[in-house]
Amino acid sequence: MKVYVVNMDNRPDRWKHIVSQLTALGIEYTRVSAVDGKSLNVEEQKLFDKRRFVLEQKKPSVLGEIGCAMSHRNIWKDIVRNEIKYALVLEDDVNLENIIVDFLSNKSNFEKFDLLNISSNQPYSLQGIDKIKLDSHNEAVRPNKWKRKKRKQWKKMEWRRRWRIFSIKKVCEGFYTCECDPAPALTSGYIISNHGAIHLLNTSESMFYPIDLTWRYSGGKLIEGFLSQPLVIQSLDDTDIHGRYKGYKLNLREKILRAIFKSRRIKRRWDILKMYGFTKL
Repeated sequence: MKVYVVNMDNRPDRWKHIVSQLTALGIEYTRVSAVDGKSLNVEEQKLFDKRRFVLEQKKPSVLGEIGCAMSHRNIWKDIVRNEIKYALVLEDDVNLENIIVDFLSNKSNFEKFDLLNISSNQPYSLQGIDKIKLDSHNEAVRPNKWKRKKRKQWKKMEWRRRWRIFSIKKVCEGFYTCECDPAPALTSGYIISNHGAIHLLNTSESMFYPIDLTWRYSGGKLIEGFLSQPLVIQSLDDTDIHGRYKGYKLNLREKILRAIFKSRRIKRRWDILKMYGFTKL
């Protein structure tokens, strides 16, 4: 599998840290020079619809977010251009679990997915996943709408009304792949297919969200998922995207516009309905 690692030119410390891990694990990699948001001109910044971004995210975008988005888009373009079937994308501020080697060596663990997040399982709650009855292939699918008792345990793992897990598969003891909608945010580590890269590129031509929310809005009937326990752990105390979590209070006009224009993910939801059917929702 092709492995891309995003690294800022001014962060050799991070590069040294991630390379030492990849080398110890015997994983070959390709470095991708991250786009520095501060160097972007006005035209390049138009990748983000800044007014819509404020309404959707309830905060202004920052240049670091635009640079991050462009970095990942550059990788997706390379995947499409070189017809790469599957790729692992890593950011440089992560720690890797040793089991990642075994996980990547078995195609059956990820080949059904167009986007598999292996760095986050939030906000899904998987404490009761071991209580789900699996079939002889160590798999289980979400019960139909009228099977309320069987569906009860699935709802405990899910979040809110529209965060659904459609199937789970046991990879090894304590680890499951979960087919879901939407996939968790966080671009620290994810596996993407060629089909996924094509449609994420199309979706992100004009953005009103951070790059790690692109798969919530993308069409193309993408099969999304996550790993029940992350294999890629992001460091939370060292960010190059300053100000991204800074609070912002919408004024009355913005609140009204947000109610009118906020995206309902119509394209994605329609695809989900076609993929899984009404009884699985």
